[in-house]
Amino acid sequence: MEMILGYRHGNSLLHRYDPRLKLIMLLAAVMAVNKAAGAELAFQGFVLSSMLLVFLSPQRDSFRQIVSAIRFVLVLLVFSLAAGGISASAGLLPLSARLYTWVILGFLYTGTTSSSEIRATFFQFTCWIPGFPASYFALMISITLSSLPRFNTALKTGTEALVSRGGVPWYRPIRRLRAVSIPLLLRTVKQASQISDALAARGFNGNRVFRVGKLPLKQIAFTAAFIAAYPWLAEFFACTFNRFSGILLLR
Repeated sequence: MEMILGYRHGNSLLHRYDPRLKLIMLLAAVMAVNKAAGAELAFQGFVLSSMLLVFLSPQRDSFRQIVSAIRFVLVLLVFSLAAGGISASAGLLPLSARLYTWVILGFLYTGTTSSSEIRATFFQFTCWIPGFPASYFALMISITLSSLPRFNTALKTGTEALVSRGGVPWYRPIRRLRAVSIPLLLRTVKQASQISDALAARGFNGNRVFRVGKLPLKQIAFTAAFIAAYPWLAEFFACTFNRFSGILLLR
């Protein structure tokens, strides 16, 4: 299951949007999702899923990411129900919907923001903190996000190699996890060592500055309007949906 969405080249509105303002909009959307419930939460999940299909191409891969997010949430829901019983379903369903929406938000951000933009964004947000290693922090974030697709590929390769060797019976999950995770961990440590050697060879130090352009005034105004209107619009459409569905039920 491909859960990690890497950056995709494109010329959409989200691709051209300033990465700092995009991150602020992402945080505002996360807060709105955290407060939403019921029809409002379902509406936000539907809108964000539609945005993923619109702004990221090809649409077939975006649809696969949506299906992967649903499968991921369903697996967590099944394990949670198995641990807590049916009585825990009332609280788990809204949490699962929120988790799905958060995953789609993450897909939208990482799919439309390059690693260099992410690095510069986090550097600009943390460089003003006294004594904080902003350069190292920004580099760590960008390397982590850019390595996730390769991590996913390595996990898939390890799983296929395990199957080709005859696999592990389903009733031995610990053995199966060990057979996949240990080679993956060794490969990850090796790649981390290679990245560290490459940075040292290029003379990287904590004084590195990652720059980004000026903030566009129109995008600032749009971001402010989005943050102000997004919760209201979500609540408005949720109330409209509830009234419409109530009318249909009465008929």
